[in-house]
Amino acid sequence: MKPLNEAIAAVLREVSQGCAADRSTLKPERVRVTLNFALTAGQPPYADAAGPHSVTAEFVLGAAGQEPIFLPAEPKKNLHECTSLLTQIFGAPGFDSSARATVFRETLAGLTPKEIEAVMAALTTPLNGIMDERQRQVVHILRGVIHSGPTKQMERGAELLRRVFANHPLAEVMQNVEADWKTQDAWLG
Repeated sequence: MKPLNEAIAAVLREVSQGCAADRSTLKPERVRVTLNFALTAGQPPYADAAGPHSVTAEFVLGAAGQEPIFLPAEPKKNLHECTSLLTQIFGAPGFDSSARATVFRETLAGLTPKEIEAVMAALTTPLNGIMDERQRQVVHILRGVIHSGPTKQMERGAELLRRVFANHPLAEVMQNVEADWKTQDAWLG
């Protein structure tokens, strides 16, 4: 395991070198790096070799051969806020709440951001008012997750989920849920 600051520097160095080697008309605009890390009392944080890790590079059209220029990413809510909101829906990470989190992940797996947006808008709509069968099924399952969790109130749970997806991309939410709540098997083992 590498110290976290060294892992971040190495990723950015590799991205920068890769972008500098490309002489197309694409200019790197923003890079987002997600690294898992481990904290041990009295030691600096270390990048966790197990991951999951991700690098996202966003490009704009620019002049060919232009040097890479990385602009700071848009400020966004931190993952602590995401976990805090989801804890109100699933319960604190642990064996029991991992079942709700697993159902949540499996239900949203494969949906696009547009589909998630539509589901979030439909959470408080009567089921017979939702014409799309897949959307109706996802809404029904998410309502079950909300009602079985600590929030129990549909309107409050829907508002919490809308806040989660308004402030965090789907992939980030799914990684956060998987990392924090794991599966019931992981809690047993």
